[in-house]
Amino acid sequence: MSIHPDFEAISSEVEDYYGDFIEVINKGTNERDRTASPISREQLKKAGELGLSGFTVAKEAGGQGRSHVEWGMALREFGRLCTDRALPLLLAYRQSVANMLFDTGRQDLIDRYVRPMVKGECFGGFGWSEDKDPFSFETSIRKTSQGYVLDGQKIPIAGAQTADVFLVLARREDEDLMVVLVERDDPGVEIKPYVATGLRALGLGTVHFEGVRLSPDRIIAERDGVSYGQRFFNERRTTMPCWALGCIEALFEHTVKELSQRIRYGLPVTEMQTVQAALGRVHVSMEASLQMILHSLNHVVSGEYNKVWDLTVTTGKYFVVEQALASLRTLQSIVGGAAVFAESPYERAMRDLHCLIPIAGTQQLLECDIGNRAITLAQMKFQQQRRRSINEDPTFGQSASLFGVSASI
Repeated sequence: MSIHPDFEAISSEVEDYYGDFIEVINKGTNERDRTASPISREQLKKAGELGLSGFTVAKEAGGQGRSHVEWGMALREFGRLCTDRALPLLLAYRQSVANMLFDTGRQDLIDRYVRPMVKGECFGGFGWSEDKDPFSFETSIRKTSQGYVLDGQKIPIAGAQTADVFLVLARREDEDLMVVLVERDDPGVEIKPYVATGLRALGLGTVHFEGVRLSPDRIIAERDGVSYGQRFFNERRTTMPCWALGCIEALFEHTVKELSQRIRYGLPVTEMQTVQAALGRVHVSMEASLQMILHSLNHVVSGEYNKVWDLTVTTGKYFVVEQALASLRTLQSIVGGAAVFAESPYERAMRDLHCLIPIAGTQQLLECDIGNRAITLAQMKFQQQRRRSINEDPTFGQSASLFGVSASI
């Protein structure tokens, strides 16, 4: 069953209930971006108090238990209203960590981490990347008589500078991958800032592990950590497109307002057909992106969603990010030189949205994954059709001579 969100109701909810909080965040956007300072723990705690840290987390863990469709549309509004795109990214990212821990079904983890996360009293991170090929894991874990010892590093981890606990993938001695919980204050853990081109208030950081001792209760997945990590990426791929679309919608509105006030040859620039055509293309892109996002979100709640790797969700992330980048270039081209100055809303958006190219699977890698899966599905469909045809007509597929050339269907 598809969920059809009430766009106006969600928009009003975000503006009325979270508007003051967004305004506070917006006031510090430029300074955080200039100094690469993370959104503070105090502000993130306020987000938790407002219910933003547990929007989709189950009510049994203190969350609101609301649908991913509603969450996605709320993130879209945050992308439209919030000038610091690190906020919606971080809210969605950390909620995914909380959901992953809740899904373990372990009451000790729910009580120790998930409930505080929902309240904004504990913040999580996910350690996959090592600044190398996605599957070249060098962080290692070895078993001892008292538990496990972790060594290595993760570069980068989103929100590392303000995180309290990390889900970390590490290679076992038999080359399989484990997922373990590491706390910020564990002896041997060192966190350093790691500045990116955009989303500079995200609090990216490198996390080093040197002889970090972990008790058996810190093990989240003893084997097949890659599948566990893919589940995390899947959830991220459902949320990033939402606020990216909101960002483009805000820039579109700003562009129309600005160009309506520019007079050229006695007419507003928006009266020129070339400008209208460009804005028309952006509108089509936004509408198509919205429909793709709704399809992806409803697919998640449909029960047909593959948590390990899902074609619909992956396609949605790839498509919307590509559309957002193309729309941004179009808007920049018709705004002109004003778009590249730091005081304009376009300059930071350019840097922020380009950071989505590698997050949760690079766009190029996703192209390969999507193509591989699409080919497999097409081949399966062909084989099914062939089997049906053979059952209906036993002579189907037999060789036939055509102009002296042997042809086989």
